[in-house]
Amino acid sequence: MSYHNFQKYLDNTQKGTFHFTEDICPQLKKIATDSIEASCHLLGDWNGLPTFEIFGLDFMIDEHFKPWLI
Repeated sequence: MSYHNFQKYLDNTQKGTFHFTEDICPQLKKIATDSIEASCHLLGDWNGLPTFEIFGLDFMIDEHFKPWLI
């Protein structure tokens, strides 16, 4: 679901009490940052070769609008 569509859902069901970009998105960013920091020592340097890695994180948002990393 896009951020915009999720905000529309929140507006319709929560009557404007939650704002995705202000209330939920910062929590998602914190979880993502903590996850990468916790595992960065496991990332290899591939013998000094320039490389990059792509990470995908999946989240669930519970009935209290708290995000959880799956």
